Amino acid sequence: MIGNPVGGSAGQNAHLEAKSGHRVMGLVERITATLTPELGAHTADAVARHLCAKYGVMDDDSIEAAKLDLLRDFLRRGLVAYVGPERAASLAAAAISAR
Repeated sequence: MIGNPVGGSAGQNAHLEAKSGHRVMGLVERITATLTPELGAHTADAVARHLCAKYGVMDDDSIEAAKLDLLRDFLRRGLVAYVGPERAASLAAAAISAR
């Protein structure tokens, strides 16, 4: 089945947006956009969705600073094998920045 190009179906995303009252994809989109040049669009999107699902993040308006730190560190550690430690730290910081 062909779904929404960013993943999931448009209906599922609309349902989640209506249920939560927030724009669901803010953090996922930001992580995906940051990682796409290094990993490609599909891999970057899969990483972003997995990361947010793993930590139960539905929107980026209600994330505590401590959870942002966990997300950033988990992403950084996962990226090291692909881009090296320095670039991994830079990408993780750009993708998951403190507000």
